[in-house]
Amino acid sequence: MPAVSKIQQLPSEVKAWLDSKLVANAFGNYDELTEQLNDKLAAHELELTVSRSGLGIYGKTLKDRIEKIRSSTAAAKLLNETMDDEGDALGMANVALAQDLIFQLMNQYDPDDPDNKINVKEISTLFRALGNISRASLPQKQWAKKVREELARKTAEAISEIQAEAGLSDMQFERVRAKFLGIKIDG
Repeated sequence: MPAVSKIQQLPSEVKAWLDSKLVANAFGNYDELTEQLNDKLAAHELELTVSRSGLGIYGKTLKDRIEKIRSSTAAAKLLNETMDDEGDALGMANVALAQDLIFQLMNQYDPDDPDNKINVKEISTLFRALGNISRASLPQKQWAKKVREELARKTAEAISEIQAEAGLSDMQFERVRAKFLGIKIDG
């Protein structure tokens, strides 16, 4: 079983400081940052030191995550700006994407892998996010159902008007209706 990453062992306030420093330094200047981090750990009286290579690996991982988020955000903005989305297809696609990402995170969780630990707060956050996404999709589904029902009602009214205007018998009307709906009828 591999050892737990030293970065993962950092107290949350030190890890938050490290993340902000990495971003502020544009993911560079690792020699100086390694020294500052180890000084900070000593000041917290932690018997822990982080190597430049360990910090470099963590920095690359963090940078990749941030770039993926930026890319996704830019793509979503572009789609929002360029799409006429009356039916909220983009919103429904975003909900589906978010659900997929959360399920991927949950499926990647391995309780036996010390480098892949998710703490209780993170698990709680994941399930809360999934609940929020599920609640967000409910109004979309209700709206889509309402639109389908309204379309069916207007279609039925139009067909009834056509039946009356054309003087169709009930049998003729049912044949036209079946043909329109793609239903095969006997007789």
